[in-house]
Amino acid sequence: MTLTVLVQLFKNTRKPLNEFGVDKKPRENPRAKQHTAPFPTMCLLIAISLAPQPQNGQIIFMDHTFFQMTRPLTLALMLAGHLLGWAQETQQNPEPLKAGYHEIQSKQANEILKEHEEMVILDIRTEKEYAAGHIKKAKWVDFYQDDFKAKLDKLDKKKPYLVHCASGGRSGKSMQLFKDLGFTRVYHMNDGFRGWEKAQLPAEQGKPKPEPSTP
Repeated sequence: MTLTVLVQLFKNTRKPLNEFGVDKKPRENPRAKQHTAPFPTMCLLIAISLAPQPQNGQIIFMDHTFFQMTRPLTLALMLAGHLLGWAQETQQNPEPLKAGYHEIQSKQANEILKEHEEMVILDIRTEKEYAAGHIKKAKWVDFYQDDFKAKLDKLDKKKPYLVHCASGGRSGKSMQLFKDLGFTRVYHMNDGFRGWEKAQLPAEQGKPKPEPSTP
């Protein structure tokens, strides 16, 4: 049926498509604007273009000889496409954050934050320091406040945390407290917000948002 339609289309290029059993109105396809051909089709087209030319005027089209000539190339292209797809999938699904306590610096922290949106950023500087500049979406918990331990204890200890202060002093001292409270995944940015600024990484200004009131 498909070959018959194609032959008729080549012979009667001015004839409406619906006369050959093809719907005149194309179906809506949300991905049509992408113009993305399936990979097997691309392989077949490349194989056709690179296949040896027939001799003595012999026409080779969709027969056994054609597939014998193009099969190795097609298989190689399909294998390459599979490996490429696997590599892209690996990049899109980064490795889960490891349990334990890890010492990292600002540049590495920035890369981790790009891949793991679930990570909670804990800025334990003063409110004044936080307002002058902080990492976007950072949660503020002041190390010097009397209720510092109580506020940490209310957090979900199973989530991954990036903890920092100005230069690593306060946050370094707080690591034992995180362990005592039972946090399972903590990444200590030991060069602090100063290191973040020195690396010219994105930051924003503004006072911390008030904690939601509990009923």
